[in-house]
Amino acid sequence: SWAPVAGTAGYEYVIDQNAGNPTAAGTPSAITTINASSLAPGTNYFLHVRNKCVSLNISQWVHLPFTTLPPCNKPSGFHTTNLLSTSTTISWNPLLSALNWDYIVDNNRNDPTTTTGATNVTQPTDNLTGLAENTWYYVHIRANCTGEQSDWSLDSFLTPIPCRAPEI
Repeated sequence: SWAPVAGTAGYEYVIDQNAGNPTAAGTPSAITTINASSLAPGTNYFLHVRNKCVSLNISQWVHLPFTTLPPCNKPSGFHTTNLLSTSTTISWNPLLSALNWDYIVDNNRNDPTTTTGATNVTQPTDNLTGLAENTWYYVHIRANCTGEQSDWSLDSFLTPIPCRAPEI
C-alpha cells in the first residue's frame, strides 16, 4: 500500500524484479492497496507506483524493494540424543521461516489428522519422557510459519531395553 495523493485521477503500479523504472505502463488502480499474488517465496521484488494527476500528466515512479518470506518447508534433519529406555531428546534442523513447530509422538506411522495432543515448541528440540522400553515411536513434526504451516515430516526411533541385573 501507499499513501493517497490529493486530487489524484488514479495510480499505476508494477511489481517486478528490476530496480529501475518500468518500461511499460503499469496496472491501473483507483485505490492505494493491492494484493500481490503468485510471487515466489524468498525472492527480491520491487513495487513501482506512480500517480496519474490527469490523463497525460503522470508523476515519476517511486520504488519500494521487498523480499517475500522464505518457503515454509517441512522439518528435516531429525535425530535423537540421550536415547534411554523411557526418555530421549529429539531435535531437527532449524528453519528460518518457522515461528515455531508442532510435533506429535505416537505409535502410528500415518500423518496426524488432528493436532490434538500436539506439543508446540519455539526451538527445534525437546525432551521426551514417560516412554515405554522396546517401543517403536513415530515423530510427526511440522513448521508454523507466517500465515501457513508445512506438511508433516515423519521420523521414528526405537527405545532400547535396559541392561538389567540378574535376579538371584
